Amino acid sequence: MPSRLGRAVRAYAAPLLILETFVLAFLAVALAQHVAWLAWRSTVLPHPYVCVPDGEGKWSIGIFRGPSPFDLQPLESAPSGQLPGRPYVTANPVLTCAHVHDVTSTFVADPFIVLRDNGKTVHLFYETKSHHNKQGDIGTAISSDGGATFQHVGIALDEDWHLSYPFIVEDGGETYMVPEGSGSGRLTLYRALAFPLKWTVEKVLIDAPLIDSSLFKHGNRWYLFASNRREKSSKNCRELEVWSSDSLLGEWVRHPQSPVRSWKQGSRPAGRPIVYNGQLYRFGQDCAVTYGHRVRAFRVDHLDTERYAETEVPFSVNGPLRPGVDWNGLRQHHLDAHQLSDGSWIAAMDGDSVESDHLSWAAAASAVRCAVAAVVAVVVALLAQAVLPRVSAWRLGGRGRPHSGDAKSKEEDSDGGAPGARDGRFTGSEEPPGVSDEHGGAGSTVRALQKRREPRSNTKGDAMESGHARAAGGGCAGGELPATHLPATGALLSTAHDTRQRRRELSRTRTHTLLLAVVACLSLWFLAATWPYWRANLLPAIMWYVRTWGPTPGPVMVNGSFSKFSVVVQSFEARRVTLAAFVSHYSRCASVGEIVVVWNKGVPPVPRDEWDYPPGMPVRVRAEALNSMNNRFQPDAALLYRAVLMLDDDIMMPCADIERGFQTWRQHPERVAGYYSRLLEGDPPQYQCLTQCEKYTYTSGRFNVVLSGAAFMDSQRVFADYFSDMNADGRAYVDRVFNCDDLLMNYVLAATMHGQQWGEYVRPSMRLDVGKLTSKRLSTGNFGPVRHACTRAFATMFGNPLLNRSFPLDFGPLGRPACGPAWLGCAFIGFGI
Repeated sequence: MPSRLGRAVRAYAAPLLILETFVLAFLAVALAQHVAWLAWRSTVLPHPYVCVPDGEGKWSIGIFRGPSPFDLQPLESAPSGQLPGRPYVTANPVLTCAHVHDVTSTFVADPFIVLRDNGKTVHLFYETKSHHNKQGDIGTAISSDGGATFQHVGIALDEDWHLSYPFIVEDGGETYMVPEGSGSGRLTLYRALAFPLKWTVEKVLIDAPLIDSSLFKHGNRWYLFASNRREKSSKNCRELEVWSSDSLLGEWVRHPQSPVRSWKQGSRPAGRPIVYNGQLYRFGQDCAVTYGHRVRAFRVDHLDTERYAETEVPFSVNGPLRPGVDWNGLRQHHLDAHQLSDGSWIAAMDGDSVESDHLSWAAAASAVRCAVAAVVAVVVALLAQAVLPRVSAWRLGGRGRPHSGDAKSKEEDSDGGAPGARDGRFTGSEEPPGVSDEHGGAGSTVRALQKRREPRSNTKGDAMESGHARAAGGGCAGGELPATHLPATGALLSTAHDTRQRRRELSRTRTHTLLLAVVACLSLWFLAATWPYWRANLLPAIMWYVRTWGPTPGPVMVNGSFSKFSVVVQSFEARRVTLAAFVSHYSRCASVGEIVVVWNKGVPPVPRDEWDYPPGMPVRVRAEALNSMNNRFQPDAALLYRAVLMLDDDIMMPCADIERGFQTWRQHPERVAGYYSRLLEGDPPQYQCLTQCEKYTYTSGRFNVVLSGAAFMDSQRVFADYFSDMNADGRAYVDRVFNCDDLLMNYVLAATMHGQQWGEYVRPSMRLDVGKLTSKRLSTGNFGPVRHACTRAFATMFGNPLLNRSFPLDFGPLGRPACGPAWLGCAFIGFGI
């Protein structure tokens, strides 16, 4: 290797290692800050679940409707989910542990329906697990709007043992309940004294620990499906028994074929047996993947007191789901379906978004991550401790200086020197005078003298080598030097020692230089070869970071119910990479019901071929004939939901912030709730800044514009007003400057709402504008002057509706964001200034 390269490596190796250590320390501090932020955030930001976590899951209950029990759609997809006076639908789940207010509940499951008033009033009975005694009780709730919303009434049944599966049956004008109470060792029938809260024991039906008993009348006889805890095959949902009786209160006998199904999934009952088109069907639990994984349906081909036969039939609810996102995305294990007087069907079903024992798995995963982080930290520390001193010594040795620990050299330095030596040592890369590598010359004499100064060895080889060196001493009797020659001999010994040391250092330098060069070449080759991959996956990596900024959030309740919304995003050909990351991220937010891409220019993308998103998420591309910024506000009858989140394709926020924004908008659905606010002042109101207008707004503490780049709105009202005849001139102006559609929306709202507040600000905890990574913008023109001109033009068109109108900014517990230079903007990392 050239000496220049060697000197460069020696000069920069230590600083580079120090820089790497600094980077690792920075990453460790950032990780610690991130963990601290998550802990702080959980105490400051509202959490969708007020329930106590439980290892059995987060079970909740939803309502489904459809023309048949085999064609059921979730509440948000049914007309009954759109309540009068609300511009947003009511969505599943309709009941969670958060609804249970009289006890601390960890989950609700096993729902059974009781219909009154032809389905207008719906009573719901279910298991609610108590956090205090870790056992199930039977709770009840009521709905007065056909099952769209429920209110928890109270605990209907509480025993000293675990209760679940509150099967409700009516006979002879009485209402009975047969809950699962196998912990008592028997099957007990309860009768309602004061429906729905007061019950009394009517009879012990069967003296056996039956699980999930489902009673029904078939022909002239009563039958019962159940699993028996005494059977080994009852474990993991793989055992089914049949019992029968002449009457509900009569003597029950076990079917001679029982267990009629054993060691097979789908055996354990999963809800009420039904009759559809004159055929009896039953539902069973499949626990192969995890407990309560899914519901399976079976057609009962033959049932009497002697024989039983069944055939499995296809069954699914709600189609594909998003595992870990949707409330029932991973588990569905119970169904109770009823036919209404109009022939349609209503059903209650429970579901879960996590696996059984998810807390144990999460704790184990956290422990593994912590262990890996600890091991990495220890390895980095050991490497730094081992490498940095060596590099420092290497650099010092390369300059011809002795090692600090070389005591022998220091002692020899004090003995004197020779001509051409400094402090008893020769410097430079040349050989000292009189020292040669030729055998038998002065070099041999020096080596022989050095051997005599070193400790003697007891080995035979060392003794022979020492004798050989003394024999080659050349004129020194007995191998001894005269005392008058000792100072010069010390100088020669020191010089020879340093020469060998320099040679060893030079050899190591060449080796290290070669290795560094090879590593550098390989690194450059790897980066060049994989650059297309990194370029294509940079935004997904950013999205992964945004998505994992906090725990995966669930939907947030407003007035006791959940909802769904559509995401509308406008994009074009040059932003395909950004759009792909956008769809991948937002398709995993719990309340997002669909994503609609307004395609302005270029060949429209094929969603499933080009984008990565869960199979249960509807994604639609709406190609426009005209490339216009107005297209995002086009009325669209195909939207699945009236509530719309308008987003630019380069704005990325965590799903938790999206859920909070949706919650804020539902509290005032007549307004537009957004994450970007601006303040226009003066007459006519306009920007009082050329750059950093967001910082100006936050400093002022007031706003009167909500930008549509990230905002919730009522699509029916806002879209209709935007494309009304009143706004024809405004839309034409936007097409002319290809900008300012977001400002125009605010002028239209201010003009139509007649003095009311039209905007609401939502402070995000984290927000990234990934559009800064690309030069392709949605709008064009000299941005600042164009938007100043827009405000003056819109004020003239609409009679100056923003004049002297502004609203206070509420930053909430997160505080006012910190804003930096113009190129950086305002930072949203969780903490206020």
